[in-house]
Amino acid sequence: MTPKRTIAALLASGALLFAACGDDDDSASPEDTTETSAQDDSSTEDGGSDGGETGGGEAVDTVDIVDFEYAPVDATVAAGSEVTFTNADGTPHTATASDGSFNTDSIDSDGEGAITAPDEPGEYAYICSFHPFMKGTLIVE
Repeated sequence: MTPKRTIAALLASGALLFAACGDDDDSASPEDTTETSAQDDSSTEDGGSDGGETGGGEAVDTVDIVDFEYAPVDATVAAGSEVTFTNADGTPHTATASDGSFNTDSIDSDGEGAITAPDEPGEYAYICSFHPFMKGTLIVE
């Protein structure tokens, strides 16, 4: 393949990938959807705790990725436990800690990736490195 054809093929592939990532948002911006979900999940996923967003919920061992969102958004886990992320979307995702303490690497569609939760209790923000508008928090107890 000539260099011009190689460059053209790479540009076309990149354009298709970029277009596929942008087609799933028909109404609200991803940031609006994620923030709303975080507010909704904090009151329902943690078993009706005192309304705060910091723990108190039942520990989970799986976080689902559906429609470009983590579920639950605020996942309470036991310190040092294994947490599995399952990807139900048609595109790869990651769960990458903002502080670098964990990273699932790329999780293909219908695949899963696991991390070991930090040993130190606290809140650990994470994103999808491919789609930074996807945000979640691992609440380690």
